[in-house]
Amino acid sequence: NVEIVDPLDLSSKVKELMQADVVATEVSCTLLAGGGLHVQTPPGTSAAPPLRSVAGPGGVVDVFTRTVGSANSDTDLSFRLRFKDEAEVALRAAEAERSHQESLESAAESPGGDTGEAEQLTAHNPDVPPSMICPILMEVMTDPVMAADGHSYERSAIEQWFQMSQGPPRSPKTNQQLQNCELLVNHALRNTIEELRQSFTRAQPPPLPPLLTVPVQLQVRYTLPSGERCVRVITQQMTVSSQREEAEKELDFTVIALTAIHTSAGLAQEGKYKEARVNLVSVQRLLQRGMRDNAQQEAYLSFIVQAEKLDQFMRERQQYEEVFGSENSGLADRSANGRACERDDDASKAMYQMKSVSVRAFCQRV
Repeated sequence: NVEIVDPLDLSSKVKELMQADVVATEVSCTLLAGGGLHVQTPPGTSAAPPLRSVAGPGGVVDVFTRTVGSANSDTDLSFRLRFKDEAEVALRAAEAERSHQESLESAAESPGGDTGEAEQLTAHNPDVPPSMICPILMEVMTDPVMAADGHSYERSAIEQWFQMSQGPPRSPKTNQQLQNCELLVNHALRNTIEELRQSFTRAQPPPLPPLLTVPVQLQVRYTLPSGERCVRVITQQMTVSSQREEAEKELDFTVIALTAIHTSAGLAQEGKYKEARVNLVSVQRLLQRGMRDNAQQEAYLSFIVQAEKLDQFMRERQQYEEVFGSENSGLADRSANGRACERDDDASKAMYQMKSVSVRAFCQRV
């Protein structure tokens, strides 16, 4: 039994598939991603899932297969995709060309203004050292300033960071409390960036072809209780953009928020508590910027509930490790420290469960 799904009906078909009140066995999902997309292994995964690349008519395609086993209406599955470097360069080249044309059209209104050359020097260029990249925006800086933590940031980004901070200001890089919010212009770094930008502009490589869509296909194989084996194939050309405002208009808050909870829980399970918190804070700010209607507000509130629970579990685990040590946290004397061990076990179990919390539990804020 094979069902070919209309690409225009992708979202509704996926929801129908995941919400169908049918118990299935031998469930496996295969994701095929082309156009320069790369399938990533989620944090906290003990063994890398089967991932291979095959040559197709349109180029190299990543093929990712994950076995689910038995599934019901509460079973959720997510995939993490990101652009490979060459694909993102092609996308940004197309966007930079569009920005360049727009700047030329408005040259009469802004004589001598920027013509888009700054966008050509991206953080993904191998010639750009990390010191030139703003830790907040992850882009090459144009107005670098140094904060009290000794690190440099894009002025507009660090000023917005201070404005949105609650309580004493903290470093975006180290999360340590800062003595003040003073910013010093980093003249040396600014001159170095400008010299690199000029040399990069003089030696531009041939433009890459624009990348406006990428192909994605999901194949779900499962067996019904009757023994009937089924396959569902869902294919779509997904529109992509490097313009943040355009992308944020199309955000699916539930997907973004739940993926952030899964990712941070996986990082926390590996003991990467700082990375887990940075991920939660970044997604929280993303959702705050894009929130426009009641449904998005509900998803945001569900995210806050789950994020606060996860943060509490991480604090309990950290406190335990500070007392007993991370390497011996599982070998402590339970007769003398039974209550502490029990709390540690509860926190570890909770972080493991949050790594796979379902959409239904997320939306119910349980």
